[in-house]
Amino acid sequence: MLVARSIRQRQGAAPTGAFTLIELILVMAILVIVIGLVTPKLKDFFAGRSLDSEVRQFLSLTHYARERAVSEGVPMLLWVNTKLGTYGLRQETGYTDGDRKQEEFKIDKSLSLNIAKGTIGSVAGNASLAGRKGAMPGIHFSPDGLVLKATSVPAIQILQNAKQFVWLVPTADLLGYEVESQNANNANLRR
Repeated sequence: MLVARSIRQRQGAAPTGAFTLIELILVMAILVIVIGLVTPKLKDFFAGRSLDSEVRQFLSLTHYARERAVSEGVPMLLWVNTKLGTYGLRQETGYTDGDRKQEEFKIDKSLSLNIAKGTIGSVAGNASLAGRKGAMPGIHFSPDGLVLKATSVPAIQILQNAKQFVWLVPTADLLGYEVESQNANNANLRR
């Protein structure tokens, strides 16, 4: 083999197994074009993942709130603070001295929270919360695990941008909240 290679080099034949500069430049140009086309799609993909992740976390917290209400026999509040972009879980005030298991979460920077006006039982205004000192809008679970219609919000929106959002609404049996189908008519009703 060594002899054949040296003979080819003496005869002026090009060495095998190497790339020319033109081939390398063409491969690099193709890679740049592919990366340029794929990058915007990956950005949208990862943005959608943060919305999906936040929705899953919020729904998990509703399940946990219901379980705590039933197991501890104390009303629970899954509160939402739209101004600070936070939500959390605590026992309703006035039932115990303090809640050592309370939770608080901050949503991703690219997301925002909105609450539909009124309560599940009425679409007028949230009169049941207005008179209560320090009342926060959110989802109220009774000790039997049901969502309290008179004080719970009818829907919570987690918004990525004008096109990507999810509405969380009470289930028909009032045992929790679920994702509502993203229907344009439903979105307009909640504003």
